[in-house]
Amino acid sequence: MPRFYHYTTEESMQSIGHFQTISPSRDGKFGTGVYFSRLSPMFNFKTKLAENCFGAGGEARLRKGHLDCYIEVVVRNPRSRQIFRKCRTNDRRDVFMYMGEMNLRNFTWRADFVTSTIPPPRMRRPELSVNFNNNRRNVDGCDVGRGRN
Repeated sequence: MPRFYHYTTEESMQSIGHFQTISPSRDGKFGTGVYFSRLSPMFNFKTKLAENCFGAGGEARLRKGHLDCYIEVVVRNPRSRQIFRKCRTNDRRDVFMYMGEMNLRNFTWRADFVTSTIPPPRMRRPELSVNFNNNRRNVDGCDVGRGRN
């Protein structure tokens, strides 16, 4: 079942939870609607989410708290998937739009905080020392098979 994520501020998340509706953005790049992504906050960092959802304006939106919370919507009905229109972006971002106001009573949904702020440091590969003499060693320091004469 597809899951769509609407990223928002804490204040907006409280309002959405109270009224169980998401009002459409009137000034969105792709028109009036509720914007979503399939990128999960559990597997992506805020910086990547900001870049995906807002493009060049992602840093400013991130500072203003527009990625502090999310609304996860599960789409169970195959016909309902058609109401999420894929937005055509030049840089192949994962952005979808729901036309009009979204009544969450018609969907399975939940709200929560985005917890990942920055990516962890990159893992490093172990240093490989290459000895071109006859006594080569692998990463563990064990002898690599020597040919017999």
